[in-house]
Amino acid sequence: MSAERIWANSAVAGLVLVAALLIVPGLGDRYLWDDEAETALLAKNVIRFGVPVAWDGASLISQECGSDYDANYLWRQTPWLPIYLTAASLSVFGASAFAARLPFALLGILAVPSMYLLARRLFAARLTALVAAGSLLFSVPFLLHVRQCRYYALAIFAAIWILYFFFTLRRSPRLAAAGLALSLTVLVHTSHLLFFGAVGGLALGFLIVSFDRKVLPWVLAGLIAPSIVNLPWLVGIDLGGQSGPLLTSSSAASFGANLGRYAGRIELYAFSALLLVTALVVVAVATRCRCRSPLPKLARVWFWSSSRSRTCSSSRPSRSSSSGTCSHSYRYSHSFRPGSSRSSPREAGCWPRRFCSLRSSRIEPTSFEGGSR
Repeated sequence: MSAERIWANSAVAGLVLVAALLIVPGLGDRYLWDDEAETALLAKNVIRFGVPVAWDGASLISQECGSDYDANYLWRQTPWLPIYLTAASLSVFGASAFAARLPFALLGILAVPSMYLLARRLFAARLTALVAAGSLLFSVPFLLHVRQCRYYALAIFAAIWILYFFFTLRRSPRLAAAGLALSLTVLVHTSHLLFFGAVGGLALGFLIVSFDRKVLPWVLAGLIAPSIVNLPWLVGIDLGGQSGPLLTSSSAASFGANLGRYAGRIELYAFSALLLVTALVVVAVATRCRCRSPLPKLARVWFWSSSRSRTCSSSRPSRSSSSGTCSHSYRYSHSFRPGSSRSSPREAGCWPRRFCSLRSSRIEPTSFEGGSR
């Protein structure tokens, strides 16, 4: 084993240790907020009945006036995998806020070395991979979201491995196709919206990235197989029935407004496309002039520092959010974080001199039994 490899592995181990120190302490200090309490209460019913039901004979779980469960009180509003993860933790450690959040905190810790492996697959350079892993680790929105008893950490973890297996298809098509199908299956049982978004994004990536003809069947198998295998689940939970009223009540104007709102949140808190384009233009102009100018390096450093400072500013919770996240709806797009962490170090090409400081999470307390305080 080379000295460089030993140094890189030691650095990754250090990042994992820092991740544990930032994510685990204080998990149970605050009560579960609304959505967390929903997941934990359904997990308690899983332990008792084997499936997530909204009615246990005494208490009813609902945030949508009864539309989030069927006639038998079987839960259908959200996928079940985060609920079962929470149930496994509660069955081992007992009913507490710490136990409810623990599996997602562990997934957040595992996401850091996973980010390193993804960046190594894409860029080969160990230094770039370490910067990508560190960028994810020191992202305040990432740290806030993986400390919650919700699907966020699971979605981030699955998104990293979806990208990893997608870009491994050229080297090991059979193994990568199986891993891609498995990762997408995890995502479909984590968030339906993120699953369809991932499949659509990978389909566009399939058109952009050139694959050999021998690899094409495996690429299609990795993308299509999860949809076919999980189709009975999507039909069983009446996904069409749930999305039908939403689609009929939506218009092109409201869709465009929501799309713009999400794009704005991603621009402010995750990854600035405007800064990236500006930095690339400066580098292209300076390179075309063939002059010895510090502009390319300065542009990369400026893009990096600006992106990191925007990430730091997102640690201030919005008044409209009770979860301490950047905004009321930003948490739904948080699986974009691995992609932005992967891109930033590649474009910056240098180590950041300063890292963001983690501010304390201001999560409004909600009791484990579901009552607010």
